[in-house]
Amino acid sequence: MKSQFVTTVSTILMVGVTSIGVNLALIGAMSETNDVRFAQIDARFEQVDARFEQVERRLDQMDRRFEQIDRRFEQVERRIEVMDRRMDEGFKEMAAAIARLEGLIHGLHGTAQTDASQPASDPEQSS
Repeated sequence: MKSQFVTTVSTILMVGVTSIGVNLALIGAMSETNDVRFAQIDARFEQVDARFEQVERRLDQMDRRFEQIDRRFEQVERRIEVMDRRMDEGFKEMAAAIARLEGLIHGLHGTAQTDASQPASDPEQSS
């Protein structure tokens, strides 16, 4: 009886060890599957990280270009302001010249009216 008990216990232990071994094998296989999947996920994250770095570099380039364009616009704006001042000065000079011409014309016209007592030779009348 004792031997039957030992046989039963050893059978139970063998079945237990076998099921533990099978479970460990399943867990090992699942771990390997998970490790492979995590490696794939890690590789994908590296790809995504590399893509983000590319995008970041591109955004940095765009930012530098924007700063260059902004500086150019500021230069153009300053040039336009200078040209605007020059045009204003030119118009003021033209207005002053026109005023001087008007003064000369009025001066000559005034002289012509005072000399109106003397008959002027009109080219149309002399023909």
